[in-house]
Amino acid sequence: AEWKTLQARAAGLPYTYKLPSLPQFRLAGRGATLWPYPYGVDFRPIWSNCCFARPKPEPEPVLRYPIDASLFDVYDCSGSALEWVNEWWDQDHTQRFAAGGSWAQGGATAAKPTSGLGIAPASTSLEVSFRLILEIDD
Repeated sequence: AEWKTLQARAAGLPYTYKLPSLPQFRLAGRGATLWPYPYGVDFRPIWSNCCFARPKPEPEPVLRYPIDASLFDVYDCSGSALEWVNEWWDQDHTQRFAAGGSWAQGGATAAKPTSGLGIAPASTSLEVSFRLILEIDD
């Protein structure tokens, strides 16, 4: 996020990039609804990139799961990869929050944008990714 912000500033753009907060991720993933999943009330494993829909994790084309979209057209919040958010899961154990579902964590509970795991920030995994938010400076 810092690198992307520095690139924008060098190009003269008034942009700041950040990891979303957990409430921002939840809102983006569900929209302004009480639905537990981006696409509705019931868990449908074939509607998200999870271990119940695909035999192994691998890169796939964008919008491969078009129904896994929130009301704000944010895609893949309940499958593919957990996403870092700017929140502590357990600060005493230096674990940050990774929200949403991943391919391996693809069950009904894990696939909710409201769920997540605590992961050490220095660890790497094919299960965790990130999505930045853009703020336009005043």
